[in-house]
Amino acid sequence: QPQTLTRPKYYLAMATFTLSHRSPEWCGTVLKRIQTAYKKMWGGRFAQSFKQRHRILGTLRAIEPTHGDHGWHPHIHTLFISDSPITGLQEVSMLAELREAWQHAVAKAGGYAAAEYGVTLITGDEAIGAYGVKLSSDTDDWGISAEMTKYPSKRARDGRSLWQLLDAYITGDVEAGELWTEGVGAMKGVRHIAPSPGLWQMLGIESLDDYAEKMGDDDALGEKLVSLTVEQWQVVIRHDRRGDLLEHAASGSLRAFLDSLGID
Repeated sequence: QPQTLTRPKYYLAMATFTLSHRSPEWCGTVLKRIQTAYKKMWGGRFAQSFKQRHRILGTLRAIEPTHGDHGWHPHIHTLFISDSPITGLQEVSMLAELREAWQHAVAKAGGYAAAEYGVTLITGDEAIGAYGVKLSSDTDDWGISAEMTKYPSKRARDGRSLWQLLDAYITGDVEAGELWTEGVGAMKGVRHIAPSPGLWQMLGIESLDDYAEKMGDDDALGEKLVSLTVEQWQVVIRHDRRGDLLEHAASGSLRAFLDSLGID
């Protein structure tokens, strides 16, 4: 039988940028430093030559703060979109170039990035999916799209995300609540996901803002099934049943599920 052979229109790679930080530093201070370094790196001649050499058509940036034993640890994921396959040799070259440029940019921003740990790079959805599995308790379907957008679902490897801090506060960790407030304050006005100019048009899709506007108000997105008090929500968290709650809500058996937890 005749067969039609096709190839992907775009090829993907994802870099993660981090820098050294100290425990007493305020979240906003570290966040500003990594943002400044990132802007310096992609605002100069390096950016143009790098994109031309590796046929990068556009980028998508996501920024995330986590908190651990050594304080606040914001990091940036950058998705590179190319129109040609990224070979193993090219991946090595890209990583070396990114690490050198990132070290210089961080130094100009008043910080320090280790050569080996400041930048990581992985190519292909399969590899990025394996990376994402380490960060999430939901390992069934985790690829590039999840790694870039599902910050609320991710479990930080070292430390806790803002959502994990909020969970801890709800269960009685007052310090976690204070850290959450600090982190949210630092992130105010920062777009979690930012495309390079013209990316949506190149991909032939609407902007996220236009899409959200077409979706209408929140009431049009679903039906309210039940309202839980903070104390009742703590019961769900204590039993680690959040995923089960959503499944029962979707299947119509929510009331019986809540009864099984003793929630009236």
